[in-house]
Amino acid sequence: MATVSRSAPVIAWSILLGSVVAYEAQCVARDRPEDLLTRGVARARSRSPRHRAGVDAAIVITAAHLIGVLPPRIDPFALAFSAASILR
Repeated sequence: MATVSRSAPVIAWSILLGSVVAYEAQCVARDRPEDLLTRGVARARSRSPRHRAGVDAAIVITAAHLIGVLPPRIDPFALAFSAASILR
């Protein structure tokens, strides 16, 4: 198994943060506030109770994954990465 550099997570988080900031900035610069990520989530949640439940579940699961409270056997992200590595 390949090793990951200690700076890799910092680089990954920096890319993620920079991408979000750049996207949000271009929405504001182009006077397209309806395209902001927060408003997109609000639109998806308002479509139906099923959409609201799905979006809320995705947010909670992602947060739980990021703070490390899900055991790998039930963490959808860990399971997806495991499945991807098996398929290689």
